[in-house]
Amino acid sequence: IALAFRVGESTVREVVKEVCLVLIKILQPLYLSSPTEEDWTKYAQGYWKRWNIPNCVGSIDGKHIRMRCPPNSGSLYYNYKKYYSIVLLAVADHLYRFTLVDIGAFGGK
Repeated sequence: IALAFRVGESTVREVVKEVCLVLIKILQPLYLSSPTEEDWTKYAQGYWKRWNIPNCVGSIDGKHIRMRCPPNSGSLYYNYKKYYSIVLLAVADHLYRFTLVDIGAFGGK
């Protein structure tokens, strides 16, 4: 992108970061809003009916997303798998739909 638009890499990095934050702010409430108490009840009923698992509101898992070491970050992003990463953590309902997503924790945490 930097070469195509003849701007510096740091400028591209800041613009991409800003655009991503705006997209999250606008789209997250539409497509991945925070579950309500009614939603949690629906998820628990779904797990009971579909999978015969009582008192369960979601299935949780995480994934290390490989990345280059950011400048001046030391070992913050270095994980136990011996590479740099950020962590994606997600919860899905009984129909495999994401209900919560968190991306961005340091790989070493």
